Amino acid sequence: MSAAALLSSFAFALGGCNLVVTDTPFFMQDPSAPTLRNGLWRSVEADCRFDEHKPVERWPECAEWTVVRDGETLNFGTADGEQRGPRRWVTERYVVAPGDPLILQQSCAAGEGTDPLYCYYGIRVRAADASGRVTQFDGWNVSCGPLAEGDRVTTAPWPGLSIKDDGCIPDSADAIRGAAKRSLELDRKGMPPVQIRWVRDGYR
Repeated sequence: MSAAALLSSFAFALGGCNLVVTDTPFFMQDPSAPTLRNGLWRSVEADCRFDEHKPVERWPECAEWTVVRDGETLNFGTADGEQRGPRRWVTERYVVAPGDPLILQQSCAAGEGTDPLYCYYGIRVRAADASGRVTQFDGWNVSCGPLAEGDRVTTAPWPGLSIKDDGCIPDSADAIRGAAKRSLELDRKGMPPVQIRWVRDGYR
């Protein structure tokens, strides 16, 4: 996948390095948080034009999509993210945490039998339906800090983050939110947030 995914599974993921990742969730479902509308979602990219009314099996390779269903995303692919192997529906749980910015926490383990991992994304709502369900948002990775050219992980992590391998771990939910704000400012200089939009109730 490419781009940014509901982000790891809306997994139009932007890459695995220099990102905030945890082995336990920092956020739980909150009834005050916005709700993503169930159904088919896609990333909006100017260089990928096609008829989105067609079944997803007839969409071009550039069209990144996922299905949202009651707190989880579904994608048709291999469980370990590799190109080879049997394809099937893969589900991942997510939580939208209220605040400024909103944080989308999603399970992002590499495959079956691996230890739990959680990835984090900042999101800003762009549109909602008559019932208040989110139908479009901008999303971006929560990074560990600014990267120097050629580095895989920052040497200057945001406050509250500690470097671990090619990523970092937070000491609090506030550290994640603070990193999301700083990551957005950083991304605006070179890689703007990805727009993700609801398409329809059914995926076909």
